[in-house]
Amino acid sequence: MPSYDPSDDERRRVKFLQEAAGQGGGRTTSTRPQDMSSGLQTSLPDPYRREREREVRPSRPSAIRIAGNIVDLAKNDDADALHAIFGQFISADEKVVWCGYLGKRGMLFGRRSFACLTDKRVADCSIGWFGEIVYQDALLEYFNSTVVYQPSRLSLYIWAVIALGVFAGGVATLIQMMMLSGLGSLWYVLAVPVLVGFLFLMLEIVVRLYYMFSKCGLVLWVKEGISIYIFSDRKLLTKANSLIRLVRIQRDQRIAALGHIG
Repeated sequence: MPSYDPSDDERRRVKFLQEAAGQGGGRTTSTRPQDMSSGLQTSLPDPYRREREREVRPSRPSAIRIAGNIVDLAKNDDADALHAIFGQFISADEKVVWCGYLGKRGMLFGRRSFACLTDKRVADCSIGWFGEIVYQDALLEYFNSTVVYQPSRLSLYIWAVIALGVFAGGVATLIQMMMLSGLGSLWYVLAVPVLVGFLFLMLEIVVRLYYMFSKCGLVLWVKEGISIYIFSDRKLLTKANSLIRLVRIQRDQRIAALGHIG
């Protein structure tokens, strides 16, 4: 009976491993401690992962925003504030020739009108309340003609008188109803601010309707496009008139540089 040799078991184990390695394409899997430790390291959280994903991920779509303090500065023809407003719409390679504030369309909640002229285009940006923004522009070579509007005040006065008459009649009716109902003096005191607010609201509506049907400012007709209407307050029409002269000069220079009319 042959004697048992422990080395035979070791040889058989080595032979089995070699045959298994040969069936797997000659590749062996290492189970060294350093490999296991590297696997553990890759599973740990990366503290800079969110920052890298934020850089790669495209920006989330959002509404156009213009801060209120920038609008207040732009009303005083602050150059940096005006460039901040139009810089969201006009490319940086265009040279700004003129930029300014042309008044407010309305009394309390009116739109503020801003205009900009570059070496390539003329643009208008109207900013209202609660995020209202209206921007329009056109290339200089496509302008056919320009118009300067200064409407008569007569229609405005007529609408204002009608609104005041309606308001006075409403107040008289309200006072008569309150006297008949026997309400105390406290109700009269509370009714005063409500009536004052209602009066300003009616005047705001009158001014809005007036400027809706009566243009005031500049209109630039565009060839095969939308006409550009730049509102201007009556007291700033001379400022708007200087803008229209610059538009004509820049238009001629633009056409000369292109060598053709758009």
